[in-house]
Parts: sequence; structure tokens; C-alpha cells
Amino acid sequence: MDKLVSIIMPVYNSARYLSEAIESCLDQTYRKFELIIIDDGSNDDSKEIIEFYWRKYPDKIKVHFFQKNQGAAAARNKGIKMARGDYLVFADSDDIQDKERIQQIIESIKRDKVDMVFNNCLMIDENGQSLGKDLGFPEILNNSNGLLLSLQRNYFWTSLATVKNDRLVYFDESLMRSEDYDLFLKLLFHGWKFTFIKEPLVKYRIHSGNDSSDYEKARKATIKILNKYPVENLYTKLKEKGHPEKDIYITFGIMSIIKKEYDNAVDYLNKAKDMAGDNYIDLLQIFFYSGVAYYYESKLKDSYESFKKAYLQDSEDSALLNNLGVLECLVNEDLNKAKELIEKALLLKPGYLDAIYNLDRIKEGKRPDKITEKFLRKNLVHTYNYKL
Repeated sequence: MDKLVSIIMPVYNSARYLSEAIESCLDQTYRKFELIIIDDGSNDDSKEIIEFYWRKYPDKIKVHFFQKNQGAAAARNKGIKMARGDYLVFADSDDIQDKERIQQIIESIKRDKVDMVFNNCLMIDENGQSLGKDLGFPEILNNSNGLLLSLQRNYFWTSLATVKNDRLVYFDESLMRSEDYDLFLKLLFHGWKFTFIKEPLVKYRIHSGNDSSDYEKARKATIKILNKYPVENLYTKLKEKGHPEKDIYITFGIMSIIKKEYDNAVDYLNKAKDMAGDNYIDLLQIFFYSGVAYYYESKLKDSYESFKKAYLQDSEDSALLNNLGVLECLVNEDLNKAKELIEKALLLKPGYLDAIYNLDRIKEGKRPDKITEKFLRKNLVHTYNYKL
């Protein structure tokens, strides 16, 4: 018997895109679904659009209207409570669903016997034009190392996710950012299995308007999330999963940088270095992140030496080239060398914002000073965090 699927769509002032988003859900080839739309206190025409489709498809659509805006987590949680489906598919109110999305998801669940499915997406701009980018998923990310790598950064987006309907599936409403990271880290910690669909089954809309305040809010939320997991508990869990201490200490070093605990980061990374041998991937990570930690401790010479050692492992990494360029200027006052390295970083990764910022400073006769804390993703994404 086919499983019932609940599509959960939170809405906040999405009138411009909402009809297309709803119709793409209704047009699914897999027909055993319900569409649950939660209006999060919109003050545009979203409510009228929702009511139109609700009246037209009363057997398919459920709705709820919040009187006041409560945030993405609360809107999705309300939809989860209303859901009758065996699986929950998340859809944003400005995105476009491929008509085969649910069908392919159900086939993946049956084939791979997993708890979660994440599909790829094609990124579009505010006018629906392709940006020529997909999200993609790292080849190394799998069910053996999913928790370990997710402690280092978030790889999973709610609007590309399907999960089984379970009591563990709820969003932390105290978080104003990164609630998707919190959910999927929790599920991975509890041993949930996942699979990827490489085909882009969502047209994911990228909005302009990011600013530094969005980044800082997301950073604070991420710190709060990571602090839910005491290091001792994580160490035990990761050892149970068979991870070597070296990999655990590298992960703890990266987590410490995220939490701005730079002394701890250096300590963990030094422990990892003693175990790394001559594995260049391990050494690249250890020296790169040591350079980041030393930089924020204002130990610029140590930072420079660490980035130089990382450069010996990989001379073509954009984030590393940018960071080494910054330190060439700050430590050696070699602006020409700094410019050469940062220009190479931008050539390798067009659109790399930190490199653009640093080159602009050099043109203005100022020192470059912006390092990148993590290795860059396959695709650079400039997106609004509260994407409803």
C-alpha cells in the first residue's frame, strides 16, 4: 500500500511566488499526499491566495493561519502536528517542486530503507532565472560519517528534506536561525539513516539582501546548538561509531573555532597532529584550522606558519590562498604577494566574497584582513536565512 505523504509549506509574505509554489505541489505524479499550508502572520495577499486554493482543493489542502508572525520553526512545527502522513516533505513557499519529487523520494525510501531523503536543487533568482548552480552533496558524506562531518558544518537544508513522521521531528522555536541544522544534527545523533537524490527536484529561490547581521545571528544559533552536545557525550558516541581519535579531535577543533574557543581548538588540533602521520588530507585540515585559531588569538606569526604548512599540502585551495595572502601582508608586509595569492583564490573560485573584500581593501591602499574560517563548499551560496 502506498504511504501517505504530508507536504508542509510555511508561508510568510510570499504572495509573489505562492501560486506557483502551491501548484507545483498539487501537480505531483505521486497522488497520495496532503498539502499543509501554515500562514505565519502574513500581511500581504498570501492569506487570500491560500484561501483560494483551500476552497478549490479541500480534500488535498489543510491550512492554519497564525495571527502574528512566530517564525519558521513554529510554522513548521504546527504543520508537523497537523500531519497525518507517514513521511513529511518540506517545501518553501517561494520554491518550485518538480512533479516527480515525491515519487522519487518514495522510491528511494523503499530501495535504501532510510529515515531521511535529501534531494538536489537547481538555484534560481528572484525572477525564476537559473543561476547555473545546484547544491550537490559531498561524495565523502555518508551514513558512517554523517554525524562527524555535520558537527563541522551543516550539509542539509530543510526545504530539500523528507523525513519519517516521528516524535523526534520538531524544530527548536527558541532559535531564530539554523533551526534546520539543529533538527538534522539531532536526528543524526539518534542514528537516523539518510540517502541523497542527485537529481535537482526543487527550484530553490535565492534572494538578495543578506548582511552581516544575518551571519552573526546564524553564528550565535550554531553555538547554542553545538552546546547542546557535551564533548564527553560526543566523544563516546563518535567512538561507538568507529571513528579514530584523530578524526574526533579534528572535529572538536573545528567545533571550538565555531564556538570561539580558540585555545581549545589549538589543543584539539595539536592532539590530532600527533596522530596524523603523513596523511596530507588530515595535515591540510589540521594546519588550516590551526591557522584560523591562531589568527583569532592574534598570534599572527603562528597563524602564518600554520597556513604555510597547509599550503605545502594543497597550493590550489581558494580559502587557504586567501588566508595565506592576508597573513603575508599582516606578518611580512608583502602586499604584492598578498595580492597575488588572493587574486589566485578568486580566479579558482569566482564570486568568493572574502577574496573580493580583501582585494577591494588592497585597491584602497588598506591591508586585507578577512580570513575564511572553513574550506569553501562546492558552490558558493548567497541566500537569506529565514527563507519563507
